[in-house]
Amino acid sequence: MGIKKSVVKSVQGSGTWDTKKEPIKTFYKYEIEMENGDSGEYSSISDSQDKFIEGAEVEYIYTGGEYPKIKPYYNNPNTSSYSYSSSKSNNDDQIARSVGVKAAVELGIAEGLTIKDLSEILETAKILADFIITEKVIEVKESVSESVPF
Repeated sequence: MGIKKSVVKSVQGSGTWDTKKEPIKTFYKYEIEMENGDSGEYSSISDSQDKFIEGAEVEYIYTGGEYPKIKPYYNNPNTSSYSYSSSKSNNDDQIARSVGVKAAVELGIAEGLTIKDLSEILETAKILADFIITEKVIEVKESVSESVPF
């Protein structure tokens, strides 16, 4: 077993397998062949894995033997394939809007607002989401501030 670096020569899907213990998970098997002659099986939880792309140079962990295995190598072994980025993404904005809507609905319910007051609830949601995203307080319109307790 060792960390290696080579260009991916081919990637072929070769079926699936399921874990034996609950919760049962399905893994997708791929036969990976590298330009340096290494080849082995890679199991992914995704049916469209993106760790081994033909033509791309990658670092990987190779385990030889009767059933050789190839796994992606991550510089920090304590992290998963997902990395944290401090830059805001579109997903962050969607989460902020969701949190803003939830909080606005809860505030609206506490204040006795109804569906007829939807525009006020949505305006409050926008204010809260903008605050989460930009961390700047946004001036509240007079009509909304009368119905929102902040």
